Amino acid sequence: MHKSELMTTPATCLFAAELSMADGQCCYMHSHACTEIIWYQNCTGWLLQGGERLPYGDGDIGIYQPGTEHGDACDVGGYQRCVGVNGGGADVLRPGVWRADSPTLATLERLRLELTRQDDWRQERLNLLSGCLVLELTRQLASQDDQIPTAPYAVTAVRRIIDTRFAESLTISGIASDVGIGPDYLRQLFVKWVGESPIRYLIRKRLDAACDLLRLNQESTARIAEQVGIDNPYYFSRLFRNRFNITPTQYRTRYAGGSDHG
Repeated sequence: MHKSELMTTPATCLFAAELSMADGQCCYMHSHACTEIIWYQNCTGWLLQGGERLPYGDGDIGIYQPGTEHGDACDVGGYQRCVGVNGGGADVLRPGVWRADSPTLATLERLRLELTRQDDWRQERLNLLSGCLVLELTRQLASQDDQIPTAPYAVTAVRRIIDTRFAESLTISGIASDVGIGPDYLRQLFVKWVGESPIRYLIRKRLDAACDLLRLNQESTARIAEQVGIDNPYYFSRLFRNRFNITPTQYRTRYAGGSDHG
């Protein structure tokens, strides 16, 4: 989007709030009719959206786009400052988790201070600051795009397949065939660009999704295993314990619960 186009649609701040998150607290899946920008402070956890489970930490920014089902699984508690924005180019911000740079953090700090002020001009200031935040994020993400090396098409395509179809009966040979390369060459490329083999990535994706389901609903362990693409509940429990050192039932007891954003 061109700079002049951004200025023709002034930003409107629909909500701005500070949430205090406890250790292990989670936010159930939901969506908004606007772009939501979240500033994470003194907390770590996972942003859940679009079939992805993205880690966040202190000083990171999470971006959700309108209509996207999203949730949050907080491991270490802290503060989440949430801003809902329409206009100003917010709808073209890239969803995901990003590390805020100094100018973006300065704008976020100004927004944080506005949360404690109550007067007749508060909404106007929030609108202006939300617009500034969108502009800073647009600038920052455009700059980062120029610095990030592009992975080969096959790696990107395989990640997309696993991210969106992990609950299906996938095989590495079948995935490799879908993208037109051999399974051995796929393993080499995937390890180089992702840092782990495709099968380990698939298992991790399934177990991460299982963690979210264990936190956010009361389905049986066998049913959750089936929902993430693992037909054998005993094999699922073994994989889960090998990775997390506790059983799925123990994980649910420790981390189940919820809260809502905005």
